[in-house]
Amino acid sequence: MNLYTETGKFIWKKETIQHLGVVSFGGDIRLFNGEVPSWPEAELAKEWGQKVSEKYGLTFYFPSHTEPDNDCPSWPQRHLAINCEDCGKSIIPTDSPYLPKEICYHCHLNREQNVRIKLNEFYKDGVYGIYQINGNTTNLRDFSIPLYLHELVKLENVNKENGIIKFDTEKLLSIKNQLYQEIKSNLTNYKKSDLQGDRRKFGSFEIVAFDGIEYEFESQFNENHRTLSSLIYRYSSFEQAAAQNWTYYLHIVKGVTNRDDSFLRFINFVSKGSTNLNDINNRYKNILTETEIFATLKKLEGLGCIDIENHIFKITERGQAIL
Repeated sequence: MNLYTETGKFIWKKETIQHLGVVSFGGDIRLFNGEVPSWPEAELAKEWGQKVSEKYGLTFYFPSHTEPDNDCPSWPQRHLAINCEDCGKSIIPTDSPYLPKEICYHCHLNREQNVRIKLNEFYKDGVYGIYQINGNTTNLRDFSIPLYLHELVKLENVNKENGIIKFDTEKLLSIKNQLYQEIKSNLTNYKKSDLQGDRRKFGSFEIVAFDGIEYEFESQFNENHRTLSSLIYRYSSFEQAAAQNWTYYLHIVKGVTNRDDSFLRFINFVSKGSTNLNDINNRYKNILTETEIFATLKKLEGLGCIDIENHIFKITERGQAIL
């Protein structure tokens, strides 16, 4: 927020700019959700600006009322502005050859997203994990465990269907013991790095403890050291998981489309986990038919990503896990 002031007239006219600060309640991570919720900062800034305008008789200039936009003109640039064709706010046309000049960047992203939703092309499939402590589900803090469990799942050829695979404490202990034997076997051939003396500055060294013994690994050029370091880190993760009675759930999902992903993000992020059919129809109005909307919701219900009860659509733990 800035305060622009003008003093004097004619050749004595002087303009000054005073920066008042930034209003922010959250980080830019909201932009990566795919479906950005309303920005409460914009409402607060608008309220402040209107109150100051009324109290001191100032002109309040706020070209982007809904979300931050660096393409909006500043107060001295406003005579250079055009109106965005989609949302109507004032913008300075971009000079990028890769972006449309008639709309703001936010609307450009919306148009691209709407095209992906219409085409309904394949988006992703894979294995997504969560863990549970004492009955309370928590997001992953350590991705090394589900990645390794994914490899075990591949070996067992059980990831060909949509489903959920559970790894309880007993299974985690078994995997931890297998890792222990694998590490002990690899350590029998352990040798220190050849990078010694002045050449050490070219390497990436770390001291890693295992079974009461410290080992020096060089991970930049030594593949064996890099593998051992990764195995020991993975082992310590499983050791912690088993000691704290974590249960891991791997959600196996196949054939998720851009449309499916958009629906899940709308329900989870914009609608705070649950919504009704009317709100969903309004969100995808002029993009999808009601038949397409209903078919997508039934598909997501079949995948176990949402629950439908009394015309209320709620995202499930599985739906959140694959976002």
